Amino acid sequence: MDAIFRNLTRFFALLVFSLLAAILVSLLVASTHSMHKFGLGFLVNENWDPVQEDFGALVPIVGTPRDLRHRARHRHSGELRHRGLLTELSPVWLRRPLGTAIEMLAAIPSIIYGMWGLFIFAPLFQQYAQPFLQKTLGRIPGLGISSPGRRSASACSPRASSSP
Repeated sequence: MDAIFRNLTRFFALLVFSLLAAILVSLLVASTHSMHKFGLGFLVNENWDPVQEDFGALVPIVGTPRDLRHRARHRHSGELRHRGLLTELSPVWLRRPLGTAIEMLAAIPSIIYGMWGLFIFAPLFQQYAQPFLQKTLGRIPGLGISSPGRRSASACSPRASSSP
């Protein structure tokens, strides 16, 4: 029985790696036209101008790991705040409705939070909060850049705190 399980596990592990290799080959084959047209400079170019057909992937390549680090750093603090609020600070009659609300927030996919942040929060932040902060505190490096990471971290927070 152990030999059957070992061979079955080995087969599925090889299947997963084979599928990964097939996906990579498929991506390389499908991107040959783009590579010939734009070259490898595409990877270090930060412009994205469809009108001039000037495309660059530097911002998503650098921004994605930065956003993930930001999420990982700030997610746990939100989780601890939610759990502390539910267990220590909330009255007994409020714990269940508040826990249910956090569960409902966790059920909403993070893309919805991201789209809300992009179309609702970012313009309001840019129009009202950012000018006020720049007038009172001066120019703050990274003020506009780090706000998406904070939104992403807050989107992860309900999901993290809803898990047992």
